[in-house]
Amino acid sequence: MYDRAQIVLTPAEIFGCLLDKEYPLLVRFTSLLKDIDFTHHPPFDLIYEVFVHCVDVHRSWTMELLVYHLGEDAKKLQSYLALVDASRDVDVSYVIEHLVHYKTKILLDDFIQSMHRANGDVNDVLRKYTTRLGELVINSTQRMELVPATELLVKASQPDTSTSSSKKRLPLDLGFDDCLDGGIVGGEILIIVGPTGAGKSTMMLHCCLNAIQNNLRTLYVSLELSTSLIAQKLRCYTLVKPRAREYLDLLHVVKFPTKSVTLEEVFVIADQLNVDVVALDYLDILNYGGSRDRIWATLEDLTAKFRGYCEERDIIGLTVSQAVREVVGSQTNKIVDLDDVSLSIGKVFTADFVITLTPPNVLHNQNTGLLYLAKNRRGPKHLQPVRIDYENVIIQPIVKVDYADFKLNSKFLKEDGDAQKV
Repeated sequence: MYDRAQIVLTPAEIFGCLLDKEYPLLVRFTSLLKDIDFTHHPPFDLIYEVFVHCVDVHRSWTMELLVYHLGEDAKKLQSYLALVDASRDVDVSYVIEHLVHYKTKILLDDFIQSMHRANGDVNDVLRKYTTRLGELVINSTQRMELVPATELLVKASQPDTSTSSSKKRLPLDLGFDDCLDGGIVGGEILIIVGPTGAGKSTMMLHCCLNAIQNNLRTLYVSLELSTSLIAQKLRCYTLVKPRAREYLDLLHVVKFPTKSVTLEEVFVIADQLNVDVVALDYLDILNYGGSRDRIWATLEDLTAKFRGYCEERDIIGLTVSQAVREVVGSQTNKIVDLDDVSLSIGKVFTADFVITLTPPNVLHNQNTGLLYLAKNRRGPKHLQPVRIDYENVIIQPIVKVDYADFKLNSKFLKEDGDAQKV
C-alpha cells in the first residue's frame, strides 16, 4: 500500500503563526501553501481561502479580518478560531522548515511513482520534477524588501555603501564603465541585443572572462554554442592573454540542447556552484512552456523571473536577445535600438542595463562594431565603437573615431558631427 506523506503541523499552527505578521512574509507563505490540500482538515480549507484573499486584497492577516470574512460561520467555528489565535506565538521558522520538508516528501513520493510508470522513458519525468524541485527551492528562500519611505530618506542621507568596493562588481571593459559607476553589481541584469551573427555570444564570453579575472565565480550556460567551439575560443583567448589561465577554475561551462532546460533548473545549478555571475546564452530559447500565441508576455515574465532570482541571490545576471534582422544591414546604416528587440520588447523593461550590438557590416569594416548603452539605470546612454576579434574573444574600445564614417542617424550626433551621450 502506498503511504502518502503526512504533514506534522496542525493547520491552526500554520495560520496562527502568521497573524499580524508583515506582508512580505505573508506573500512567501502563499507560495509555500500553494497545492497543499486542506480539504481533509475542514474548516481550514475555508480559512485557507480567506487567508489568500486577505493577502491579495488587504495585504495583511489578522483575527479581525478572518472573523469578518467568515461572516455568520465565525460563531460556528469559534473553537477553531480559538486554536488559530492560541498559535500566534508558534515559531515561524519552525513552520517553514516543516512545510518545506512536507512538500519535498510529497514531491519525491510523486517522483518515484512517476518513474515506475515511465517505462524507461525517464527524461520528461526528470525534467518535470527537477523544475518543480527548483521552484520549491526558490519559494523556500524567497526574500522581499519592504521599507517605509521615511526609512528610505534616512538611508539616502547616509553614505551609500551599496556600490562600495566591498560589493561584487563586474566591470565590462567596453569603454563606458564610468557610465555604470564602475560596472554591474549583484542583483542586476544586463541584456545584450543584436541580430544573428553580430557577436552576442562573443560579448557574453568576453564578460565572463572579465568576471573571472575580477575573482567572480561564473556560470556560463550555453543553449547554442557547442562545448568544442567554446573550448576553441577559450584556447585562442588564453594564447593571447596567457595570465587568464590562472582564473579559468572560476568559470563553469554548462551546455544544454535548445529549449531543454528551464530557468529554475539553471538556478539549481547556480546554487550548487555558489556562483557570483550567471551568463545565460540565451533566455529566449529556454524551455519556458508558454504558448507561442503569447510569447511576448511569456518572455517578459521570464526576464522578470531572471532578475528576481538574481536579486534574491545577489548574483549578476547576463543574457542576450535577438534583434529583428531586417532592420539592420549595410544598406540601412541603422544602429540597433530598443525598438528592434525581437519577440518581446517587454524584456528590456525589467533589465537594469541593455547594450545593443550593431554588426560590423554597418561600418563596412569586418572588425568594427557599435555598442549602444541603450538603457542605463545609473546614468546616461552611451555610443561606443569597438574592435571585435571574434576568434580570440577580445573586444577593444576605439578611442579616436571619425564619426563621419559611420553615417549615423542624427539622434546619435552633435552638431559638430561627434558622437554624443544620449
